[in-house]
Amino acid sequence: MSSISSALVRPFLRFSVKLLFRPSVSINTQRFALDAASKLPLPKSVTKQNIKIDDLTCEWIEDESQPTKGVILYLHGGGYNIGSCASHRLFAATLSRACATPILLVDYRLAPEHKFPTPIDDAIVAYEWLLEEGYSSEEIIIAGDSAGGGLALATSMVLRDEDYALPSGCICLSPWADLLQTGDSMSSRAKQDPMLSKTILQRWADNYINVDDNPTNPLISPIYGDFEALPPLFIQVGNDEVLLSDAQRIADTARAAGVPTEFEIWPNMWHDWQMLAMILPEAKEAINKMAVFVNTQLHSNIKQRSNSPLEQQK
Repeated sequence: MSSISSALVRPFLRFSVKLLFRPSVSINTQRFALDAASKLPLPKSVTKQNIKIDDLTCEWIEDESQPTKGVILYLHGGGYNIGSCASHRLFAATLSRACATPILLVDYRLAPEHKFPTPIDDAIVAYEWLLEEGYSSEEIIIAGDSAGGGLALATSMVLRDEDYALPSGCICLSPWADLLQTGDSMSSRAKQDPMLSKTILQRWADNYINVDDNPTNPLISPIYGDFEALPPLFIQVGNDEVLLSDAQRIADTARAAGVPTEFEIWPNMWHDWQMLAMILPEAKEAINKMAVFVNTQLHSNIKQRSNSPLEQQK
C-alpha cells in the first residue's frame, strides 16, 4: 500500500517534471528549472565544501554530528544532459546522514557540450583523487541515480579493466543502462511512469552519443557489458518506471556473472522517488536500505575520520 504522500506527488510530477523534460523544452531551461527546484536548505548538521580537482568541480557533503567512515562517490542523474551538484545536494545530505558516510558529489561535464566518454573520464578523476587523499578502495562506494546509475556501473567496468583496486560496492538507483531503449518496460510502463518516456530518453541519448559511437558499447550502455568481477551491486527501481527493464537486466546479468547483487523492485514507485525523502516515507525507507548496504560493505574497513580531506590538508 503506497503512502498518501505518494498519491499526491505522482500527479504533480506528471504535470510538472514530465512536461519539463519534453524534447520541445531546451536543455538550458531544463537545467535551470531542475537546479532551481532543488534549492532547499541542508540539515543544520550537514556541511558542504567546494572541491576543485583540476578542472572538475565537486562538493564534499558530510554530516558532522557523527563520526564518519569511508566515502560515497556519487554521480548524479539527469540523462547526461542535466543535473548538477545543486540538483542532488539535498539528497546527498540525506544519504550522508543515513549512512554516517561523507559524499563526494561529482559535477561531471554534461552533453551536448561534452559527449561520451567525458562523464566517465571525470568519474575516474574523482576516484583517483579519493585514493590520493588516503582512502583505500575498500573504503569507497560508488553510487548514482538514473544516468548516474549507469555511469557508476560503466565507471566500475573501467576501473576493473584498467586494473584499479575496485570500490567495495556499487549502488544503482533507477539506473539507465541501455541507451537504445530496448527494454520491455519502455512500452509496458509508458502510461504508469509520471516522469520519463522513451522519447525523452532518446533525445538525451542522441545528445550524449557521438555519431560514430555504437550505442551498445558497454561504457555507453553497460547492460551489454561483461559483469564478471565487478564489485557487489545494490539496485533499486520503481515498478512503475520505464527503466524497470534496465534494472532487471542489470541484476540478472550481474548474478549470472557471480556478482553479489541486492535487487529491489518497489511497488507503485516511479523514477528516482528516493530523491523525495523530505515528503515520501517510501523514499526514507529506501535510503535506510541503502545505508544497510553501505555499512555492510564498509564494515570491515571502517576508518573513522573527524575531518574532511580539505581540512586535513590545512
